Amino acid sequence: MGRRSAGVLLALACCLILPAAVSASRLETIKTPSRFVDVKTAAFGDVDPHPSALRANVLLPDHYDPKRSYPLLFLVHGAGENHASWAKPLKGNIKETARGLNAIVVMPDGGLGFYTNWWNGGERGGPAWERYHLDELLPMIQKRYRIKQARRYHAIAGFSMGGFGTSEYAELRPDFFGTAVPMSGFVSIQRLTAVIGFPLVTGVDYNQIFGPNGGPYAVGHDPVKLAPNLAHSRLMVYTGNGVPRPGVPASGAAVASGVVEAELLLQNQELFQAARAGGADATFTSHLGVHDWPYWREDLRSAIDRGLFGKVEENPRSWTYRTVAQRGRAWDLSFRLASPPEDMVKFSRSGRTLAVAGSSLSRMAIRTDGGCSLSRQPPFQVRLDPGC
Repeated sequence: MGRRSAGVLLALACCLILPAAVSASRLETIKTPSRFVDVKTAAFGDVDPHPSALRANVLLPDHYDPKRSYPLLFLVHGAGENHASWAKPLKGNIKETARGLNAIVVMPDGGLGFYTNWWNGGERGGPAWERYHLDELLPMIQKRYRIKQARRYHAIAGFSMGGFGTSEYAELRPDFFGTAVPMSGFVSIQRLTAVIGFPLVTGVDYNQIFGPNGGPYAVGHDPVKLAPNLAHSRLMVYTGNGVPRPGVPASGAAVASGVVEAELLLQNQELFQAARAGGADATFTSHLGVHDWPYWREDLRSAIDRGLFGKVEENPRSWTYRTVAQRGRAWDLSFRLASPPEDMVKFSRSGRTLAVAGSSLSRMAIRTDGGCSLSRQPPFQVRLDPGC
């Protein structure tokens, strides 16, 4: 073979190789500023205790085309971690764990906030992590990237504290998230063992976040109590049993992580049972394992292989929704109370009939996606005719 022929073949080989390299998944980090979380005062973990700004890692899929629309996986972290943890090879290793997933994966900072607007002695001040993630970050992501609109194409997953956030956000926004995958999640926050162990495991104060155990704010943030909100959603619950699997290298304290996981097994059984009783399409997977990264990588991969974006009902005609939020979104309507509720707010929709109940509630303003606006003093029942 002559030099010229060899050069032509080399050039052709380069042309064939380059597109494959360009089409590989790409990880980028974006700044995600917030009005609701001040990085100077909010609590963060040891990985980055004093961040200068809130950030999110975004994994773009193979052959990413900015002109196309993609499903979304909102992937949240546990206590002590940050936005970069899911991407680190010895932790989440997300490029390998999510290999072949044709979706945009968003991994935001969550600090030590437990994905909650903190109680703060009843003042309900910052940090307001719910409002940051749901009211700021999700719209920001949808503006920056093309995300498919149907709720079946929106999944959320996370471990430990992130398992709580996964359940909580799926329950607060069932209109947006079609599938939730809590892994080793802190999901039954009123268990006595959970309350006692909370500051020891997380390093933050339970009462400061949720208020008194058994109080309305804690009840209104307990994923088990809010499980009926998932009646039209898919829920895949994963947890270990507290016993390490032989041959799996441990990245943390094996004994402590085993004790924690054994407690979380009981919590996640409660969540699964409550979700099934409430009508959710729920599955529960328990396996040998402790509270550690190797098992969370396996669990997420398992959920991906089973399908994160399965069919769900997009706009159910009948639903129930519970919350302790002063403002928020319940399926196809936005609501705002004049003052923070002192107890659970209970919505019930059947066709065009909407009922709102609860004790000691202030006047409520409601606006539906169809353009209907109204203001009423709960409890009330109204018929939402077109145009009101």
